[in-house]
Amino acid sequence: SCDKGMKPLVCSMDASNTGQPIALLDVQVGESYFIYIGSDLDAGCLEGTGMLSIEYQEQDVCVGDANGDNVVDIEDFSQLLIDYGTTGESAADFNGDLVVDVNDFSLLLIHFGNVCSG
Repeated sequence: SCDKGMKPLVCSMDASNTGQPIALLDVQVGESYFIYIGSDLDAGCLEGTGMLSIEYQEQDVCVGDANGDNVVDIEDFSQLLIDYGTTGESAADFNGDLVVDVNDFSLLLIHFGNVCSG
C-alpha cells in the first residue's frame, strides 16, 4: 500500500547529462529511507520503472579532532571552548547538529587521546 503522507526528501525530473532523470541525496548513518521509483504518489501509486544506483563513500572522520591534525588533544579542546555556544559551521561541532555544546564536549571526552589514521 502507498503512504500518501510521505514527504519527499528529493525529487528529480531534471535530466542529467545522460538524458536520464537523476536525484542525489545525502543520507545519515542509522537512518532509514524509502526509495520510490515511478510515478507521482498523488497519482494513485501507479507502477513505474527505473534504475537505482547507490554509491557509498566512507569519510575519514576523526571525531573530536577540530584542527585536523589527526590527534584528539588539548588543542581540540581549546577550539571547542572558543566555539562553545555558537551555531553554524564549526570544526568543533563534532556531532554535526550546527551547535557547539555539551554534546560535542562529550564526544571530545570520549575520543580524547585518540590518534587517527590520516
